[in-house]
Amino acid sequence: MDQKTEDYAARAANASPLELLMMNYELAVYYLNDARDALSGGDCNAFKKYAEGARDYLNLLMTSLDMEYAISKELMRIYIYINGLIIKAETSKSPDFITTAADMLSKLADSYRALDKPDDKNQPQNAQTVYAGLTYKNGKLTEYVEEDAGRGFKA
Repeated sequence: MDQKTEDYAARAANASPLELLMMNYELAVYYLNDARDALSGGDCNAFKKYAEGARDYLNLLMTSLDMEYAISKELMRIYIYINGLIIKAETSKSPDFITTAADMLSKLADSYRALDKPDDKNQPQNAQTVYAGLTYKNGKLTEYVEEDAGRGFKA
């Protein structure tokens, strides 16, 4: 496993389901870019290795779909098309197909990334900030709460 994949493995340990999905997209694009570079450089063995890695992550994206939803069926069609592009690149030795596949996956990843942004519109404007947690000291568990002293309305 290369360094980039190890970095992703470390990130995956604390990632949310959405972050894991985005990481699958990023790794698929990473492998596609490496496959394109290998193909442009004439290294067929490296190209096959990277194309296979990209297809592995594409397969993960396919198997993670919940086919009860209409959007999943549309995403499956896109993933199958992208897989076809990778196959065309393997048979024609043309990096253009890989570039198209990587661009499509990057756009899908950007769409999911937009979902990960916090929505400040629905946040209360005059909410109290409270920091809370549990601490363990001298054999007992205690709750820690830090509140804003200026709580409540001022008349």
